[in-house]
Amino acid sequence: MAKINKGFRVWLETKRYGVFNGVEITPSTRLVRYSYVISYFVMTERKKTRFYFIDVDEERDKARSARMWCTLCNFTIGLLGIPWGPIFAIIDTIGNYRKPDTIPWGIIAGPVDQEPQTPVSTTIKKIL
Repeated sequence: MAKINKGFRVWLETKRYGVFNGVEITPSTRLVRYSYVISYFVMTERKKTRFYFIDVDEERDKARSARMWCTLCNFTIGLLGIPWGPIFAIIDTIGNYRKPDTIPWGIIAGPVDQEPQTPVSTTIKKIL
């Protein structure tokens, strides 16, 4: 399970929408994460990156570089595992370019005009 930045967690519990660190977060803001493969000869592990807000310019650039890093990792370290390394490396690379894990922020945070039933940080931990 991934860790949530403490400052972001506090912001989540109080606001859910608005501006965080100069980034406008609305219900339509999308989050994305990519998958990659690490192989140790006979053992292969599939992992995922952190979420990136892709509707924000600076985060979009970070997400693009994360996708390139995952591709590089898949085709170097990921191909070493026997027999699943090459298979998972190809599947994850194609998946990262065709349809990465994407989720709208509005689904996580809930409707703007209502208080969430469960804390937003708890919802994020369930998704991770």
